[in-house]
Amino acid sequence: MLKKIFLSGTPINQKPIPKNIPVVRLVDEYFQAYNSGRLREGCHLFTNKMLNEDVTIGMSITGALTPA
Repeated sequence: MLKKIFLSGTPINQKPIPKNIPVVRLVDEYFQAYNSGRLREGCHLFTNKMLNEDVTIGMSITGALTPA
């Protein structure tokens, strides 16, 4: 039962990345899991929402501001 719940997503594509691939295709087809998946979501958010007319963008910085 738990296996169905946790392994129910889209399988990770393991094909090799070709040379000279366009950035849009790279992000859409190869950024599928973990941090690359979050980066893909951010790219889609940026292009689909933030580049529209009459949009206000707020930014913040988190994390340590001084070196450890």
